[in-house]
Amino acid sequence: MPTKELASYLFLGEEDYLKEIELGKLKSRFLEKATRDLNYSVFYAKDKDFRLKELLDILNTAPFVSPRRFVILKDAESLSESDKESVLFYLKNPKDTSIFVMDSKAARIKEGFILEASKLARLVRASRLIDSEINAWISKRVMAAGKKISIEAVSLI
Repeated sequence: MPTKELASYLFLGEEDYLKEIELGKLKSRFLEKATRDLNYSVFYAKDKDFRLKELLDILNTAPFVSPRRFVILKDAESLSESDKESVLFYLKNPKDTSIFVMDSKAARIKEGFILEASKLARLVRASRLIDSEINAWISKRVMAAGKKISIEAVSLI
């Protein structure tokens, strides 16, 4: 029996570049190029004009000429307590036609909203690389691009 594809993701960590790489992969996977702009929305929980109702309305609306809609909520940990409860309620029964990505700067899952959301969404960690990891990451990215780089060049970067 095939497993159901999760429609919700929780991105944790402070490394925005790594998050953007993963978001790009998800957008390419779930959104068609021709209708991408019509079915892609980004909300910022810290924005003074943020309205959770608008975000939930979009998540619950059928996509326009596409199989999926893609919605991102930045700074998810900044939601009010009542908004957090509403998001958790949505996560318990998400729409199959919407991909919902919550982005949080939190580096760890401690308690409360982030812990509960991590149980209901696919977790993607994007922690800052420490010194010993940076060289390996650079080498891996260069090789993935089909190029070569010397250890000395990596050290210079």
